[in-house]
Amino acid sequence: MNPTLILQAMIALLTLVNVGCAVYVARRTLRWRESDEAKAFVLRVQAIEAKVGGIDERGLSTRLGEVEDKVIAIEARLESMATKADVDSLKSDVRHMSRELEKIDSGVTRIESWLMERGK
Repeated sequence: MNPTLILQAMIALLTLVNVGCAVYVARRTLRWRESDEAKAFVLRVQAIEAKVGGIDERGLSTRLGEVEDKVIAIEARLESMATKADVDSLKSDVRHMSRELEKIDSGVTRIESWLMERGK
């Protein structure tokens, strides 16, 4: 067998496979286009197009301005929020104050006991 003849046969075979794949894809696409899933998809796309098409330039700029205002408000609230470091520092301060209060409590208890014994 001639190598050129083999290559030509392979090319012809691959061409037939390619045509077969194209026909299969075309038939499957036609079947999908008629399915309920495709119709629902088209309706969703049309609804989105209607929403986008219904917004004029002024409406879009107004909506964009509202979104910018919301972003600015969120940024302002985030700036005033406590960070993790702030919360950790506060926890540390509370623990320190709790230890100090325990010392004071024990001192008050001793003074109270001393006064109670003197008052008998």
